[in-house]
Amino acid sequence: DVDGDAVNQEGVEGPLDESHWNGVGKEEDPVAWARVEAEREAWRLSKLHGIPLTTIVPSTVIGSSMGGEVSESMRVVRDLLFAPWYFPFAPQTSRNLVNVEDVAAAHCAAIDSEAATHQRIIIAGGTYTLSEIGQVIKAKYPSFPVPTRSAWNWITLLVVPLLNTGITRESLRQQLGYGKTYNTSKARQILKLTIQNPDTAIISTVEDLISRGQVIEPEETNHSMVPFMGQLCLLTVLGTGIFIGMKSVSRRV
Repeated sequence: DVDGDAVNQEGVEGPLDESHWNGVGKEEDPVAWARVEAEREAWRLSKLHGIPLTTIVPSTVIGSSMGGEVSESMRVVRDLLFAPWYFPFAPQTSRNLVNVEDVAAAHCAAIDSEAATHQRIIIAGGTYTLSEIGQVIKAKYPSFPVPTRSAWNWITLLVVPLLNTGITRESLRQQLGYGKTYNTSKARQILKLTIQNPDTAIISTVEDLISRGQVIEPEETNHSMVPFMGQLCLLTVLGTGIFIGMKSVSRRV
């Protein structure tokens, strides 16, 4: 698993490659941590017992689901579809996306490739902010109220911890404004893989969610007041945050 804390790329010259590991902590993200530990253990056992091993290391996998479940990665897209129309802003966080079809193709290619033995191979598409994902969806499905602009970071730092007590400002600071890029030369050279534009996977995810009734495509509505309402919401949020902050300070005094 390589799609963890975005700040891990700080100090690294160029894109991340297979020599880099996700440095996420157990308390920060138990699922991502478990994936990393499982892969490390697999490599230890491979070396100990001389077992051939290849690991396919994808970024955030999206696209159509054969099993019908909504994965954690698909929830990124689904949550954008449920955004309120009057607040067209999203936190300036980024995800590197890859089509599930490319990940499946990589597994199949690795089985038949001797050169892939004892290799970690990254499969990654492109890096998108949440608002850029929203722009891709909006171009295909204009009736969905997806956010197409990034909120100012200080607004996100002020508001999100107030709305979700499970998110700290420190964890947000490590994500805002950062975007990871990956070196996928092994996938291209060893597996002869051509990685698709993730735009296709974003739309496939939306189509899959619609077809299974997870989301309902709204009727086209004239939202000409969206820019004004968005600015009004930002001002309201700012005023609320200042008020709460002043109340907190007054209690301490």
